[in-house]
Amino acid sequence: MTQRSWITIYVALAVLTLIFQTWVRSSQCAGLQECGPSYAKAVVWSAIWPASWVVYLAGKPPFHRWIA
Repeated sequence: MTQRSWITIYVALAVLTLIFQTWVRSSQCAGLQECGPSYAKAVVWSAIWPASWVVYLAGKPPFHRWIA
């Protein structure tokens, strides 16, 4: 896979994570003042989450061969 393909997959996973995080968090708060910080955390988490899987899977065979 090319670097562009990996970036596309990463961005797609981040967007899906953001949608899910927003959906989950929206039922746990009300109003911008309460939800704002929670949504900000959702944005950060959605950016980091796919990378955490890459780090986790890098040590698991045979995935480590794909990213080397």
